[in-house]
Amino acid sequence: MWNWFEKLAQLNADGIRAVVVTVIESTGSTPRNAGAKMVVCADAFYGTIGGGHLEMLAIEDARKVLSEEKSKKIRYPLGAKTGQCCGGAVELFFEPFSTGPELYLFGAGHVAQALARTLIGTPFRVHVIDPRPEWIGHSLLPAEVKRHDCRWDEFVSDAVWSSANTYVAVM
Repeated sequence: MWNWFEKLAQLNADGIRAVVVTVIESTGSTPRNAGAKMVVCADAFYGTIGGGHLEMLAIEDARKVLSEEKSKKIRYPLGAKTGQCCGGAVELFFEPFSTGPELYLFGAGHVAQALARTLIGTPFRVHVIDPRPEWIGHSLLPAEVKRHDCRWDEFVSDAVWSSANTYVAVM
């Protein structure tokens, strides 16, 4: 069995949102039994719940769950409708895994450093954006903070905002 929990932890550390897809019930002939898991991100997936057209449908549904950020169960009959010839049925549970709210601090000066230190140990993932090496590399900026060594306008034009749980402070 693959270590889906380790993969989820790695994605979380990288700030990548994902959905855990779990086979919660299988009846009749199915490619995988209850407990099989797959982790789906916006542009990749890991593990398998059985392959074939079922897996393609599950990945598509997982990406919808990722955008909606709401858990759901879906039952798939494994017949002609799903392009599977197994004849059984599976019920899948889709559970979004959020990386928590993100705070983008534009400016890495004294106030931003203090705020970043205050937020360590909270659910917030803190990002600091500042092109000045003496501030973005300052020792008072916690190691857990994601540092972006660039101008604010460069960052904003290249940024991909992850979700509604995104906050911005201009320091």
